[in-house]
Amino acid sequence: AYGPEAWVRSWIGILDKENWKRSRKSGALITSTQYQVEQGLHGETAGKYGKKVYKGLMKTGLMTPTEWANRVRSQVAGLFSLEQDLKVLKGTKDGLIFKKMRRKDAQNRMDNVWKFSKEEQADILKYGIDEAKIPMNIKNRGKIVERVEFLRMKAEHMTHAATQGLTTKHFMPLYASHGMIKPFLLFYRMAYAAMENVNNSVIKPLGHGNAFPMMRWMAGGQIAGATMWGLYDWILGVEKPAVNTQQELFANMARAETLGLGGFIV
Repeated sequence: AYGPEAWVRSWIGILDKENWKRSRKSGALITSTQYQVEQGLHGETAGKYGKKVYKGLMKTGLMTPTEWANRVRSQVAGLFSLEQDLKVLKGTKDGLIFKKMRRKDAQNRMDNVWKFSKEEQADILKYGIDEAKIPMNIKNRGKIVERVEFLRMKAEHMTHAATQGLTTKHFMPLYASHGMIKPFLLFYRMAYAAMENVNNSVIKPLGHGNAFPMMRWMAGGQIAGATMWGLYDWILGVEKPAVNTQQELFANMARAETLGLGGFIV
């Protein structure tokens, strides 16, 4: 969603304790497995000993630390991308080619990934997201610092929500939160969250002429899918259900969940 350079920086960023502190402060680590809590599939719903067993399994299987690391990485990548987008929208970083497309990409992320209102966009373009860069002698500095901190925390929250997914009510269609329907939609809720990210970060950029996110998405799906099928074969002896190139590509997409909500057909 945020490009190759942001991806590399995210891996470096998980080694910085400050990024973990910021992620904890923004609630990213708490929300990482919230969808399991909602469906009664979390240790909090079990008895005293059940909680210990559950938490032990989550740590042993590395699910919890993996979720946490992904949330931290997504915030590092997202904030870097936001800083670059602000430079593009201010006109201080246009590049030699694709100038109009880069501005449309930046505006798309402001509107649909971080979901800043027009007023918030005006403030973040004026003051940025780093309170340390706000002049000490500026009028009403205290209020401006509070505003910048709020905008940064919103960006941090939305950046991991967009890429890692959240299934809380305001990220789901209204019908998906109905008490009678909700228990049947556990994995479909996560698939919906994933497709929302694909729509905002892949489909919409394609609409204004940027095919690079689509190319990265398809290539990543093939690499991840092929790797997972290789592990399934090696560890479980489960072979990939493909006899030709077309089936091979489709099987990789399905295994990597590149198809999102469409994966339930497979």
